[in-house]
Amino acid sequence: LNRPTLRVLRCLVACCGKPYGSCPRKRPNSYPSTRLSVSTNSRQSHTPVKDLGLSIGGYYIGRRPVNNSDQNYIGGYTTISGGISYHYKLDGVPYTVRVTGDNLSNKNAWAAAGSSLLGVTAPRLIKFSLSGSF
Repeated sequence: LNRPTLRVLRCLVACCGKPYGSCPRKRPNSYPSTRLSVSTNSRQSHTPVKDLGLSIGGYYIGRRPVNNSDQNYIGGYTTISGGISYHYKLDGVPYTVRVTGDNLSNKNAWAAAGSSLLGVTAPRLIKFSLSGSF
């Protein structure tokens, strides 16, 4: 992906991308004509709450053929992901707590096609992590 990055504010970085390489002829099974992503994150040292990080992103997948004969198409969809992180030290050891979510709008869509089968998008997924540097 080509991801141009733009510093919007001192504490905010935005990036968006569209993949290179489009098929001049027929696309392979389930390959979208358009894929776009836009994301932004704040830098932890410049947020109003020190050591707090925020991120959000949107991902668009365009309509795709169900087979190489272009007999039918499955529609496009957009999902939203986001997260929050907090950095702190405990007894001199740096830790990071993260909560992230994928498909936050819980969008149901056809995500893949091939071999006479259709696959669906993953449901909303919330993840928690705690990491430390020893």
